[in-house]
Amino acid sequence: MTIRQEHGPVVVGVPDSGADALIPLAVSRARQYDAAIDLVRVWRTVDWLLSAPASEVPALSVDEKRDQALLDRTVRRLHKLAPDVAVLVDFAPGDLYTQLLDRTRGASVLILGDDLEQTASIAAWYLEHAFCPVLVVNARGRIVAEGPGTRHLARYGPHGS
Repeated sequence: MTIRQEHGPVVVGVPDSGADALIPLAVSRARQYDAAIDLVRVWRTVDWLLSAPASEVPALSVDEKRDQALLDRTVRRLHKLAPDVAVLVDFAPGDLYTQLLDRTRGASVLILGDDLEQTASIAAWYLEHAFCPVLVVNARGRIVAEGPGTRHLARYGPHGS
């Protein structure tokens, strides 16, 4: 009897710039795992949204539209490159770390860019904490760091005897 391995989505953290470099690798992995691609753009933190003064609401709207347009461009690029691959799109307000970390629980792989110094430190954090394997990709589309994830570790619940 053959047991079919089910693979979760290929999760892509959509950065401020450089998303085009992540797409070919995401498509390749999605095809390898016969999985969907989950494009995730985390927008602002909920705490910031709740505490924003009324004077910042117009700028908030501009930021939201800019980020949605960035995600829309990424989706169009992905569909053009791989119309056969299913795509999930998440435009999620919240904390970058928890939003993406939650999505790594059932994912096949998390793909992140290293386009900014801040993004590189975020990627380093995920290399240590993500539940699934992590690939960090530079602006030329090359993998510059990778890690196995922590799915194999018993992190929650009772431990066996």
